[in-house]
Amino acid sequence: MHASCCEGQGTRLFGSLPKFIYTVDGTAANVNTIYVDLYTASSLQFQIVSSPGTLTQTTSWPYENDVSLTLSLPAATSFLTIALRIPYWVNSAVSVNVNGAEYKSKGVPGSYLQVLPDAGWVSGDNTISFSLGQLMWTPFNYTGQSQLPPYTRASFLLGPILMSFEGPWDSASDSLVMPKGLDPMNPSSWLVPAGNGNPLNFNVSVDNRFTAKPYFDVQGEGERFTNYPSFS
Repeated sequence: MHASCCEGQGTRLFGSLPKFIYTVDGTAANVNTIYVDLYTASSLQFQIVSSPGTLTQTTSWPYENDVSLTLSLPAATSFLTIALRIPYWVNSAVSVNVNGAEYKSKGVPGSYLQVLPDAGWVSGDNTISFSLGQLMWTPFNYTGQSQLPPYTRASFLLGPILMSFEGPWDSASDSLVMPKGLDPMNPSSWLVPAGNGNPLNFNVSVDNRFTAKPYFDVQGEGERFTNYPSFS
């Protein structure tokens, strides 16, 4: 058996991911900026003017688009900024509601939106809510060394999510050859919702034996899949 550092580092990465949900700026006793880097149900405890505060995130992303944050403070303040990461893959500017009113600025994809109400935050619970919008398909032509002529190959992102494909395996090319006539650069024209209650599961419209789902949902053992299906 040959092993590399990847086996150990990969496992360590998954265990470390919760540390990257939030980043704080300031001192241990007085945080002045909280960066929200990842969107997942979670909670952050921090200190502001040596008193405890909490930022709680409620979302089922990527299975739904809405995100809600509850900022709980011991006292009113105008010295705390919540910086929301607006991912590059969001397809338009993001409107944010703060305490039930639309915030003065919108979030620009590929940047952070600095949120601090003109009147400051109130004592107790403050709410921040927004939607990351519909996930869009992005195809990529495969340009690596494992070419399979006469086929072309492609991979597909749904928002930031790498999608895996399953279906009848072609023994001659040892690959998943998609039905003829599909344009790999226009996946939205032939991938349709699977209708199984999971919004990230899709079928190929012309042959529902071919399916797509997130790579993170592939179980491994017993599943034959590819992230680079072949097209004729």
